[in-house]
Amino acid sequence: MVDERAAAKWYRNEEQWARQVAASWLGHPAVREAVEAAAPTAAEIVAPLVRHMVSQVEITRFCWRVCGIAPSFPDGSEGPNPFDPAAPGAWPLTDARRGACWCMGRRLAWCLLVC
Repeated sequence: MVDERAAAKWYRNEEQWARQVAASWLGHPAVREAVEAAAPTAAEIVAPLVRHMVSQVEITRFCWRVCGIAPSFPDGSEGPNPFDPAAPGAWPLTDARRGACWCMGRRLAWCLLVC
């Protein structure tokens, strides 16, 4: 049996650690250079999706999905998927647009990976 309070505390600690790690590498000059090199192509790729990325939460959910790193929560559930029409908070997309967005997202992930 899982102790919900202990699991929640562990999750909060892991989340805080992940933020600290991300902040440390984002400040590294080599990472900044790679991000700046990829920025124009990345902006072009996500342009059709910008109207859905209205908050940092939405941007994060998008990134989770296209990079294949959606979070798993202590209760075993997974973070929201903006591309899943049945998910809470899903982006209102047609099937064709959803497929195109997914392809754009994968292209963005590849762009960031190779830069």
